[in-house]
Amino acid sequence: MLFFEKDEINWTKGAEFTAFYTRLNSVKKDNELLWNADNGGSFLQVSTNKAAEVLSFVRAKADSRILVFINVTNTNQEIAFEDENLGGTYVDLLSDQQYELKAGESFVIPAWAYLVLK
Repeated sequence: MLFFEKDEINWTKGAEFTAFYTRLNSVKKDNELLWNADNGGSFLQVSTNKAAEVLSFVRAKADSRILVFINVTNTNQEIAFEDENLGGTYVDLLSDQQYELKAGESFVIPAWAYLVLK
């Protein structure tokens, strides 16, 4: 882009991500726990058996929480957490898929995949 010159942006390139980013923005807007700074929930790292491979944390406020797992590798990861307070039935906010998680029981996150569970 040139400074002081109007450059047109081709908004059709990358349009395959439009639905994803629309959903992602809606999830953030609709869930106070994900809001920025003090407006959102507290951030706590979740201890798992695959800390180097899967970024795991919970955002919590009052009696609500959102649990996030992000596989940052190119291979499937079988992970487990030990905190019994995190067990329960969750819905992935990006796919609407339901998950039943229990402390000490492992589950698989595919390569480069993520879960945003409420």
